[in-house]
Amino acid sequence: MADDGFHEFVIAASPRLLGSARLISRDWHTAEDLVQETLIRVCLRWSTIADHGNATAYAYRTLVRLTRRSGRRLYLSRERPTGGHWELDQVTSAMFRASDDSDGLSDVEAQLARLPSRQRQTIVLRYFADLSVEMTAEVMQCSAGTVKSQTAKGLAVLRERLTTNSQLAPRTGPPR
Repeated sequence: MADDGFHEFVIAASPRLLGSARLISRDWHTAEDLVQETLIRVCLRWSTIADHGNATAYAYRTLVRLTRRSGRRLYLSRERPTGGHWELDQVTSAMFRASDDSDGLSDVEAQLARLPSRQRQTIVLRYFADLSVEMTAEVMQCSAGTVKSQTAKGLAVLRERLTTNSQLAPRTGPPR
């Protein structure tokens, strides 16, 4: 059984873990499964993790690893969507049309889903999960320079794609 503090950790970390998992995996159901498996693994090692004070880093590292494995399994199983399934772009566009989001966030999420996985992971971990460059590097098991370069490349692609959308073009005039 998990030691004291695990319940509080789950309550505090679950929303961000789920949001990060959804943005990284691009699928709600997969994200829920990934977070559940992540929290199970955190629970099993809670006494060790809690003593070192790195539960958040461990949880995100586990989430990223599980996401990678999940993607590999799908690719290796050679499962491909058939005519009866919607493609990712159709699903996301239908979701975002239904969300009535006036600030353009849904467009950002749709473009984020189109990024290569490493760029998407760095942007999600840095800006959604609010991890530092060093923590993101630890989670992704790469150098801080890799995190910076992948983040910069991903942001450049997002900026280019989103500024071509007239709704998200930079505002002119005084700030609100």
